[in-house]
Amino acid sequence: MNHAEQGYTKWIVIMLLMVAMLVGMEIYFDMMQRKEHANTIKISGTYLEEAKDVPHFKLSASVGKTFSEKNLQGHWTMMFFGFTNCGMVCPTTMSALSGMYKTLEKTLPANQLPEVVMVSVDPDRDSIGRMKEYVTSFDSHFIGLRADIQKTIALEKALHIAAAKIEAGPGKNQYTINHSAEILLFNPKGQLQAYLDYPPTAKQLAEDYQLILKATELKGKWIILNYWAAWCESCMKEIPELNRFYQHHQTQNVVLYGVNYDQLPKKELTEAIQKTHIIFPVLLQNPEGIFALKNIEALPVTVVINPNGKMVKKIMGGNTEKSLDSLLADLGGE
Repeated sequence: MNHAEQGYTKWIVIMLLMVAMLVGMEIYFDMMQRKEHANTIKISGTYLEEAKDVPHFKLSASVGKTFSEKNLQGHWTMMFFGFTNCGMVCPTTMSALSGMYKTLEKTLPANQLPEVVMVSVDPDRDSIGRMKEYVTSFDSHFIGLRADIQKTIALEKALHIAAAKIEAGPGKNQYTINHSAEILLFNPKGQLQAYLDYPPTAKQLAEDYQLILKATELKGKWIILNYWAAWCESCMKEIPELNRFYQHHQTQNVVLYGVNYDQLPKKELTEAIQKTHIIFPVLLQNPEGIFALKNIEALPVTVVINPNGKMVKKIMGGNTEKSLDSLLADLGGE
């Protein structure tokens, strides 16, 4: 290698480091800004307590039509920004999304499954045909999106996505792209609801998504969580009272859920519910991640959550229908 080539190589390395540092700083400060508006739901990422509206955009879609902000409405959507020449981040993320989708297909009704879309940050090389081939290689349900570079940059800025082309050689197409790797989650109103962190796993994505679904379902209601176990005598004594409370409050803005302390598998939990004659719904997963609850160390315990998702009362010991009615009246829940 002559001196001219050595000088060019050194210049390329310096430029790569500077661009990578700038993009990294943009991603870091953007993450800090998001966390300022986040609540305490325990997911691997940032849940926005106040969902953000999305400005107008229009992209070409691999399913043969355009895709705009209106296509985000009516269902949950997961959006990832990447490119087909990506070496590690994109295939890792898309594989995790594929595994997540297969898991959710087994546990959720079709109308609760998220739509998964990938937006190209490299429209110069990613044709719509190439995007379709790429995303469907992970799952036939996935949709590829692209636009010209100006529209792509505008959408990246609107959604706080950082992306920068990094030259990797003297040729026109000898470059890579350093970009934000989070997955964006949009709620059925078409609003940005969460950023899910990289690197994702199929298991974590499925758990986080279902946690957010449940948090959304419960938002705006008074929630009573009763922790119980079949071996707890005091728990067994209060179950008839809780059943009566549940029967008398089904049409009100108050919901009662049981939480099995032992976190039994679904089959065993179903059997325990039948043996203990519980008629109110029992959650398969502990909702502590939704409400940032601390560990429950004694039974029975009843927790009251207000419509803002904050715990306002923790009751140690058994309850009666009357005591719960009085408590809610005092708290303004009835």
